Amino acid sequence: GVLILAIALPQMADAQGAGKALNFDGGTDEKVRVPDADNLDLTSTLTIEAWIKFDVSLTQQPAYTEILHKETWGRGGTGNGYLFHFLTPGLCNLAFRINGTLSKSLEWTPGSYFDDLQPHHVAATYDGSVARIYVDGILRNSKTFSANIITNDIDVTIGANYDGSMDEVRLWNVARTEAQIRNWMHKTENLTSESGLVSVWHFDESTVGPNSAVDSKGNNHGTPTNMTNDDCVTSTAPLGEKGAFVITQTQTNVGPTGG
Repeated sequence: GVLILAIALPQMADAQGAGKALNFDGGTDEKVRVPDADNLDLTSTLTIEAWIKFDVSLTQQPAYTEILHKETWGRGGTGNGYLFHFLTPGLCNLAFRINGTLSKSLEWTPGSYFDDLQPHHVAATYDGSVARIYVDGILRNSKTFSANIITNDIDVTIGANYDGSMDEVRLWNVARTEAQIRNWMHKTENLTSESGLVSVWHFDESTVGPNSAVDSKGNNHGTPTNMTNDDCVTSTAPLGEKGAFVITQTQTNVGPTGG
């Protein structure tokens, strides 16, 4: 079917307190690699969040633009774990997948939504029976399916095949609600006291090196690979307690709901 939905987009008046972000060049070699750990093997519920800002339009992004990847499909395995990425090229849908199967995959068709090359918040959740995708704090699509997430021993990677900046990547072992996502997407203060947070990578460092992508919650520190200090850029994501949440734009999305 076709969904016609008029929504108000949350825009920020400023980005005070955002700090740094990491800028990726779109190649498979540039990524943040986080070593496998037991608490990254989520089995039933999860939430993935990030602030993303493209340097090129979605249709110009490399194939399989990744936000966060811990799935063996495409890495020589039969498919297990979880993956949040864009189905580029072709459909260019924002997709969240469990265990490498289409039946356990949820998609949202953004059209030109991200082509303003401005920061946008993206999130995917799974509560054991329903998967959901949120963009800028608004539920965009959901799908019902039941599955245990099959664990694996591969590393988490962030930002592979991604051309742009990324900031404030969060991984939770609970399914955050829409209200929680919206209330916390701009905040960093006291975040680590929130229940269910496994890891948060603020990407606030000014240099890259072994374990330089610090996990401010736990010990899942990441190493930027094939990146330089120049890739530590000023973040434009609307983060920090001083950020002013202002709705200034309305966009109409017309297209299939995905699924």
